[in-house]
Amino acid sequence: MGTLYLIRHGLPAFEGEKRCIGATDLPLSEEGREQMRRVRERLQHANIRRIYVSPMARTRESAQIISGGYIPVTEVPELQEIHMGCWENLTFSEIRERYPEDYEARGKNFADFKPEGGETFRECRRRAYLAYRRILTEADGNIAIVAHAGLNRALISLLEDRSLSEVMEIPQAYGSVYHWNIGPRLGAVITAAGCSSRMGSLKPLLPLGGESLLERECRTLFRAGARQITIVTGREAECIEEQLAGPGITFVHNAEYKTTGMMTSACMGFRATSSYLDGVYFLPADAPLFSLYTLRREAKEFSWADADLFRPVYQGEPGHPLLIRTSFFPVIYNYQGECGLRGICETYSDRLHEIPVPDPGIVLDADVPEDYERLVAYDRSENVPSRERCLELMEWRKLPEHLQAHCLAVADLAVQMASEYNRAGGHLDTALVEAGGLLHDLEKQQPFHAAAAADLLCQLGFAAVADTVRYHEHLPEKKTKEIDEAAIVYLADKFFLGTELCTLKARYEQRLAKYTGDREAEAAIRRKQETAEKMLQIYRDFLVKGAAEDRRKNPREETEKRSSENAKMEE
Repeated sequence: MGTLYLIRHGLPAFEGEKRCIGATDLPLSEEGREQMRRVRERLQHANIRRIYVSPMARTRESAQIISGGYIPVTEVPELQEIHMGCWENLTFSEIRERYPEDYEARGKNFADFKPEGGETFRECRRRAYLAYRRILTEADGNIAIVAHAGLNRALISLLEDRSLSEVMEIPQAYGSVYHWNIGPRLGAVITAAGCSSRMGSLKPLLPLGGESLLERECRTLFRAGARQITIVTGREAECIEEQLAGPGITFVHNAEYKTTGMMTSACMGFRATSSYLDGVYFLPADAPLFSLYTLRREAKEFSWADADLFRPVYQGEPGHPLLIRTSFFPVIYNYQGECGLRGICETYSDRLHEIPVPDPGIVLDADVPEDYERLVAYDRSENVPSRERCLELMEWRKLPEHLQAHCLAVADLAVQMASEYNRAGGHLDTALVEAGGLLHDLEKQQPFHAAAAADLLCQLGFAAVADTVRYHEHLPEKKTKEIDEAAIVYLADKFFLGTELCTLKARYEQRLAKYTGDREAEAAIRRKQETAEKMLQIYRDFLVKGAAEDRRKNPREETEKRSSENAKMEE
């Protein structure tokens, strides 16, 4: 078990106005040093065993202040800040003046915009991912990373499975400290030694969403905190090693793969596992669609349950990966029964802990071409869950009937609003709007339910829906300029008291009545009402503009019909 403390360095010593410094190397200011001294005091009882740091002067000095000479500090080149290319060392006013089009383009696409000579956030996140993998292979106990706002945001978006389009919404003040539970010391063993005779092609390297099956498995495992992944190879071992080689991955070759089964390969992988690990996820290379949620749920229950085998189950059907305590390995080595690890689970059912999860991906694999086609189709469809999948998630979370009814009502109105918007010339994804409406109160029974639901949906692989759900209560300033899917769900939710349609005025009058005499609460409610009214006006203006365009292009009768429909919706 352990905790990662992700720390942003203190305020640098800028000359004059604040500047864009990615690769520009500046020392700390005196204020920045004081910020780091406060961080040291805050973490004095955190029992940090090692600090990993970017090689920049401002981060190295920050790490030394936190360490006080007592905690080892290791430089990791990949932790350097995102490179801003031709924007380096310019003030933000200078950037806006010299590169107005580029500045605007970056605001619209933080993930993939690249200043000349610089790098994108996506490239930065790839670096952060490799650094995190390398650190986890050697880390033990609590650790700290001292880095930069851009890199920290990229890494947090990876850990939380958040969309890079929302990366600037992640707070990163100078001297801020972000906590992440690393969990127990877990690794993984993946058997990729089969002949793939029924598939024809080499199954581990079949493509899936821009990466191979094996790459998908490793990426999800590392994001869940796996310290080491051992891949057992057989056929075309060189191809697998060439594609998958990297920090935290080791290979074991089963030279007898043509005449031995999966159990032999599994035991070879277990024996090659590092002795410091507490447990190992086991899975074949053709079962890549388990979610981050499933891995984290297994790890959480591994931490407290009195069991040696942890198996996820979807609607009564067991799936992958199986999580095994390393202390149970001798039992596996001595097992003489049939059916391999499945037989072991049946024989030692008293040591088996089954975990129900809302994750159909755990029961999908690619034994034959038809199975592989189902994998690909499922992977594409799961970007936005269907209505049936959303209802299944509501049932799984045991959402009370009145909340389910509210979510259904909000979703139906949101789809109606999105459809009207699209008929007026918009380009909203109605499937995303419907899923956001259905799932916006998925965690209503939890504190900070919007953020909790977004986090859960991210772990299940629904990042786009998570971004829609995250803002259904409050829209940040940057999202109040135009209508998108999140704004539609936000507005639709405001038109309901339970399952009863209401006006914005009625909704907020009810809230004000509840907090009569509390001036601070009343002011906050009025600000929320102003935001909702602003978004409704933007929506209406777009419909009116669309109706005007329609008059010029369509017969009068159709225009009058649509105007009448719009008026009904606005009422």
